[in-house]
Amino acid sequence: MNKSPLENPIWHSLRTDHAPLAEGDDCARRYPQEIGPLAGIADSSDTSYNSLRLLAGDHPVVLFSLDPIQPPRDWTVIRTGTVVQMARMRMGSAPPLPTPDHKPIAVPPDTSTTSPTSPTSPSPTPIAPSSGRAGRSTASSDHATAAVLDAPADTLAAGVTLRQLTPADAPSMVALAELTEPGPFRLRTIELGNFYGIFHDDRLVSMAGKRMHVPGYVEVSGVCTHPDARGQGYARRLMQLVMDEIEQSGRTPFLHAWQNNPATRLYESLGFSLTRTFHLAVLKHFV
Repeated sequence: MNKSPLENPIWHSLRTDHAPLAEGDDCARRYPQEIGPLAGIADSSDTSYNSLRLLAGDHPVVLFSLDPIQPPRDWTVIRTGTVVQMARMRMGSAPPLPTPDHKPIAVPPDTSTTSPTSPTSPSPTPIAPSSGRAGRSTASSDHATAAVLDAPADTLAAGVTLRQLTPADAPSMVALAELTEPGPFRLRTIELGNFYGIFHDDRLVSMAGKRMHVPGYVEVSGVCTHPDARGQGYARRLMQLVMDEIEQSGRTPFLHAWQNNPATRLYESLGFSLTRTFHLAVLKHFV
């Protein structure tokens, strides 16, 4: 039986859609340090960990695994945790099958014809917020000009804008991520896919975007809101925009969250269901 790429998502993302960004070989791969610490290995063999050691250098790396992560003795485990994976299956798609049986979920055909590239720097273009399905989009791939959406009936409050984020916004994105801890976020994380943000005047207060891309799926990631701006529905609004964009490309949105994260209730209300549970480990190699 063919396994779903979502059973080892970091590895498969770095071997397929994000291969142009990947560092490593056929045993271990990682995103560049300036993008983030996510890494994937083909298996738990010493050979794979030796390849990972060369990639990690002096920096920590993050692994996901369906099985407990037990690295060789020359690795130090800095942090462990349990992460849930959720996917938003459209009507007519097979329902996700959760762990512990580790059965794969149905993979819809991949209609993407573009490969990731280094981001351009489009002018910050305000876009109408989405309260449901997106209307039309002029963006044919990530980092194209900002999507143009049909304006919904409701509007944002005075002084509040929603627009596609650009590399010029990266410092503000990193600062917001460091405050709210949605997951590792670096200055080049924006290269992984389109990100959208909500601003109070010139201050970024909420964002969401895309991270891992595997055949048939794109991950919704970086979802966070400044504590001063919570309770306004910003995360839902931005997630809906990102989800619409993913589904218009013929792919299925998926995401990861810490187990018992209260935000999973929001994700469930947006149609996400549990697919599987991962062990997470932050590792560092010491000579």
